[in-house]
Amino acid sequence: MRILVKAKPNSKEEKIEKIENSTFLVAVKEPPLQGKANRAIIKKLSEYFNIPVSSVVLLSGFSSKIKVFEIKNLNLMEIKRLVVGELFTNCYLLYSKGELLVIDPGGEPERILEEIKKYKVFVKYIVNTHKHFDHILGNEKIKRETTAKVLENLKEGDEIKIGEVVLKIIETPGHAKESICLIGNNFIFTGDTLFKDGVGRVDLPGGSEKELEYSLERLFKMIKKGMEIYPGHGESFKRNN
Repeated sequence: MRILVKAKPNSKEEKIEKIENSTFLVAVKEPPLQGKANRAIIKKLSEYFNIPVSSVVLLSGFSSKIKVFEIKNLNLMEIKRLVVGELFTNCYLLYSKGELLVIDPGGEPERILEEIKKYKVFVKYIVNTHKHFDHILGNEKIKRETTAKVLENLKEGDEIKIGEVVLKIIETPGHAKESICLIGNNFIFTGDTLFKDGVGRVDLPGGSEKELEYSLERLFKMIKKGMEIYPGHGESFKRNN
């Protein structure tokens, strides 16, 4: 990733501010000596992206105030799947820019916490696509160990922001009355509403075949060709038509 930096060496206040997708304003207190100012800017960028200093490389400097940097090995978003519990539930960890979201921690909380520790970041939220036991069993322990907030009673159109990622809530009753999906930029978490080889069952309390049919009809209009689909059980897949 290449970014344009509008530098402000010898500033009274140190800060970094995103102006556009690839343009940043970096203010540092270092004196306006080329080498020291560049090192200070690199340090601020490494802190902003939560990456090592060695991953930030100065490509060119048009002037003392406009510079081009390359951010190496930058992963703006990562989705990790853990299959947990007796019903093989997919628990997802979504990472972006120093923040983590836990989706459906349905069991084995100690194992989920071990994986979380590898990221060494702030666990911001826990979200459940619905409240069946195999999707919520790990909530309390993970909440207690990380101080993450469990988001409940999410409604259609609500948004969850994790780092640079924004997820929008879609209400999808059918498998359960409170079922939701979380849609991002070219990917979606569908819980037990939609699987690779089928759809959610409707014979449990709160289930409704009619509501599920309506929810699926809405989802198919939102899920575009090529979009990655992360279900509550089984492998992820893409829509191919």
